[in-house]
Amino acid sequence: MLKKLTWYYNRLKLMNVAEVINFRIPQLFQEKVLGKAQASKKYKLLEVRRSFTAPTYLLATLQELFKANNFSAQFPIFNTSVELTSIDHWRKDYFNNIASPIGYYGNINRQNFERHGDVKYVAELSRMEFMPFMAFDAVANHNTQRVTRIESILKQWEAQNPYLYSIHWTSGIEVAIRSVNLIYTHLILKQFNRLSQEIDTGIRKQLTYNYQYLKHHLSYYSSANNHLMAELMGLNVISSYVEVAEPEAKKWQQQLEKQIYKQVLPDGVHMERCTRYHAEVTDQVLISLLFWEASNRETSKEIRQKLSTMFQFTEQVTYKDEETIFGDNDEGNVVHPYFVKNFSLFKSQLASANQLFGTSYKSEAKTDFRNYLLFGEAFQPKAYSTEPQDMLFENAGYGFWYDHSKKAKFSFDVGAIGDNLLAAHGHSDIFHFNFSLNGLPFFVDSGTYQYHSNQSFWRNYFRGISAHNTVSVNGKNHAVNNGRMSWINRPETNIIKYSITTNEATCTAQTNAFEKEGVKHSRTFTWNKKTKEIEIIDKLGVTHEKSVQLEWFLHIHPKAKVKKVEKKLIITQEGIQLELENAFFTNAELITGNQVLPLGWFSKSFGEKEPLTVVKISVPVTNLVSLHTKIYY
Repeated sequence: MLKKLTWYYNRLKLMNVAEVINFRIPQLFQEKVLGKAQASKKYKLLEVRRSFTAPTYLLATLQELFKANNFSAQFPIFNTSVELTSIDHWRKDYFNNIASPIGYYGNINRQNFERHGDVKYVAELSRMEFMPFMAFDAVANHNTQRVTRIESILKQWEAQNPYLYSIHWTSGIEVAIRSVNLIYTHLILKQFNRLSQEIDTGIRKQLTYNYQYLKHHLSYYSSANNHLMAELMGLNVISSYVEVAEPEAKKWQQQLEKQIYKQVLPDGVHMERCTRYHAEVTDQVLISLLFWEASNRETSKEIRQKLSTMFQFTEQVTYKDEETIFGDNDEGNVVHPYFVKNFSLFKSQLASANQLFGTSYKSEAKTDFRNYLLFGEAFQPKAYSTEPQDMLFENAGYGFWYDHSKKAKFSFDVGAIGDNLLAAHGHSDIFHFNFSLNGLPFFVDSGTYQYHSNQSFWRNYFRGISAHNTVSVNGKNHAVNNGRMSWINRPETNIIKYSITTNEATCTAQTNAFEKEGVKHSRTFTWNKKTKEIEIIDKLGVTHEKSVQLEWFLHIHPKAKVKKVEKKLIITQEGIQLELENAFFTNAELITGNQVLPLGWFSKSFGEKEPLTVVKISVPVTNLVSLHTKIYY
């Protein structure tokens, strides 16, 4: 109880009076009172706009796409999967085998695991990401069973999820993503004259409810993160596709444009500073823009420019088929061709950028399912071999350096933790770095693993400082953990020096994260590409007379092998070898898969974890200490 009260107190400290009066109180009134009247209200079904210009799809193109990627009815949900042809329960966590009961949404505690299961597993299936591709399959392969199955799914889903009376009415982001996929399903089947009356009515009924829900459940003030972007995407997509009063539709466009300016930093990175959430928000903006244009609404040059800059960060994420992940990663999508082997949202988005803006990001001259869904026959892919170049995103604090001669990539974080609201999806990863060589990951971020409160032990570890390649003082995180999804007392981090030349890149930054411990911390990254050396220098100065305990961490990918030889570490993977040198390695610990601390774990995918080896150096400090680490490759 005390822990919960502390969380509420800390959360309230982040709110101002305006938020409480204008948002939190009305939000509570909506959930406890107004929702009950809205649930029983009869709404007139929304009609599809006659003026909407849908993407044009051709049967021959679809058949070619399905030759390369056969549609699969096996739908993955993180570390499990379900069979779409036989599933009949739409409030079920199929991994933990727990079905959420029918209940008024305002009374549902999404974090009650015993009653509702893991909400991430419950929600994923009802995003309906499979449905547009099921519709494509019905058309391309003349599969009448797919049309019949879409009819039965819509009927089942509506019966099992009455408006405002199930767990699927507790999150606007889920409602918004579901709306996008229902609309694409509708327009595909309509274009090929496969839209039955049952499907037409079922989808329009859901869009009518979804529109009403989203209008009354927008996430404002300290909740205004990627969820608000998704909710506004939902309102914009629905009001573009169906008949909605023009002033209201225009209002949603203006609100989304305002959030784009507010949430996308000047360097193009989404304010939550999470690689995957950046990609999700990019698609939220992109899809909204496409729907505005399809309904003959103007998009300003400024908004298009904002979207264009977002792809500059996307370009840095994937290199030699390895993805750099910062912050939380739950592998979320708006639209998702899940059955396509080795599908990369980041690569697909770069092809979208080339289509929209005439850029030349690295891409192949072939159509992928995601871009075909978004653009139809207008999508004209081109092959580009452009490699990303060294770049620092100063507002976000992310740096990316490359040695293309060795297929090497070094990325680092010298920015703030998450956004300036709750830092909800950020990790305690200030000064963290990743390194890959020849397309193989060597030094990695430990990942995310879980969000659910019944996994708080692991949630705290994976987002904590000891799961990252950085330094902790007296066992402290960089900020104060305020529950599973927020941080308080976020520190300041400043870039002191940054330069790039042909053969060398360097960056120095400092943080006041450990000021209360009486410690100043700075880290310098230097990469000499001519001599193939990377140097990392940590300087920590103690400002009082008490001794402090410094802990230095380095996480090595599970597939790599580590050998310690006095002051050196030798790390090998698939015949590739690295050497690391640090005077403190003599007393370093190599820890793998410790469940008690915990320490030495890696999560490649949401809901999965495996042991990795972490190098830990513990040093008592009384005055000033400098740790020099050299990487030879």
